[in-house]
Amino acid sequence: MKIEQINAKVQSYLAAKDLIKKKQETWQNKIRDLIFDLLKNLSLNSDLPARAELNDAVENHNSVILVLNDEVTNFRDHFTGKRFIKKGGSLIFAQLKNGNIMTVIKKPELPELGSDYENLIIGKEYPPESLNSNVVLDIVGDFIDKMIEWENSQDRGQIGF
Repeated sequence: MKIEQINAKVQSYLAAKDLIKKKQETWQNKIRDLIFDLLKNLSLNSDLPARAELNDAVENHNSVILVLNDEVTNFRDHFTGKRFIKKGGSLIFAQLKNGNIMTVIKKPELPELGSDYENLIIGKEYPPESLNSNVVLDIVGDFIDKMIEWENSQDRGQIGF
């Protein structure tokens, strides 16, 4: 390989790193807050029993999460009398190492009755600049459709729930 070819590869490498940095800045300075504000507004101004959370413990690897509230079920432990709690599902917008944003849907679960092995649905990957209010609300609509599907489903891989 010639030095010119190496230099061309180095320039491609540096351009890739620069693009990632720009995506991270777009997420940090604009898109993360847009998504959080939309989800918070939705949770406060609709009947959806949910809350918005911001997980920013790791710089440039943040996530914004719409979490459905936990619910007490009609299932009760015969010995303790304790009712089982259904852990609400969630919609996660997480920044990947390449700067793009990935969506993940976590289905509701009832830990006392076992775990659903297909609990996560990996969604699409979006460049941060492609996310706007309309796109985010469409993703939330898809999430709610998945939650309706889960609630109405008979085949959950769990006995009785």
